[in-house]
Amino acid sequence: MSDRNAGSIALEHFKSKLNCAESVLLGVTEACGIKCNCAPRIATGFGGGVGGCGEICGALVGAVMALGLKFGRERGDDIESKSATGAKVDDLVDAFRKEFGVVRCIELTECDMRTPEGRQKAKELDLHGGLCQKFVEFAANEAAKLIGG
Repeated sequence: MSDRNAGSIALEHFKSKLNCAESVLLGVTEACGIKCNCAPRIATGFGGGVGGCGEICGALVGAVMALGLKFGRERGDDIESKSATGAKVDDLVDAFRKEFGVVRCIELTECDMRTPEGRQKAKELDLHGGLCQKFVEFAANEAAKLIGG
C-alpha cells in the first residue's frame, strides 16, 4: 500500500502525458499494492472513450480494470468472483454518474476526438491539463475505496 492516495498518483501519471485509462489503472494498482506488469500497456487503447471514439470515459475504464485485477476471476466457473466484481463495477459506475451526470467521454468533454474540429476544441480547452483531471482523480479514488485502499 502506498501512503499517497490513488487519485494523486493517477494525476501524476496523467500529467506525465499518459492517457486517462493508463493513469487511473496505474494510480489504483500502485496505491493499493496490486502487482500488474501489463499496466499501463493494457489500458493504452482505452483513452478518449476507447481509442478516442468518445464512448465510456477512459478514466472509468481504467478503474474498472483495476477492480478486475483485484476481484476478477481466473476461471469461467468462478461465478462468485464474477458477481462480486460486477457489484463493485456497478457501484463505481453509479458513483461516477452521480458525480458527473454521464459516463461517456464525448458527453463529459463535449468534444468529438474523431473530428479535426473536436481535436482542436479539446486542445483549446486543454482537456488533458484541466477538465479530464477531475475524472481521473475521482475514478482512481473511487476504485481504491471499493478495493479498500
